[in-house]
Amino acid sequence: MQRLKFTTENVRKSWVIRVRGSISAGNANELRAQLLQAAEAPGPGLLLDLSKVKEMDSAGVAVLIELHQRLVAQRRPLVLVGESEAVNKIVGLLKAQNVICDVCKSISDGIRKTNTLRPPAALPK
Repeated sequence: MQRLKFTTENVRKSWVIRVRGSISAGNANELRAQLLQAAEAPGPGLLLDLSKVKEMDSAGVAVLIELHQRLVAQRRPLVLVGESEAVNKIVGLLKAQNVICDVCKSISDGIRKTNTLRPPAALPK
């Protein structure tokens, strides 16, 4: 099982998380822990850069859905920036584009989007 690598930085009040490696059922819990921890940090939104992800299976998509639900409850958007071909393929296969998050081509576009998006409506209780 390949270990994932994460970097996190605050860019103009938005958190940018970059993930590198292969995401599978074997390391999805590590991804979940990192992303849910980042979701607790204050800010207008969370930008997730998956451009260096070599592979991702449905366990990775499940983590993204869970993160999206957490952020919706906080009324904050999730924006995917720099998706790799592997991520694009699995997200497209599962027809999850623009369901779990908005997609932007760059960090700058993503930051602009998080600052102009209305927060998602909270899930009904």
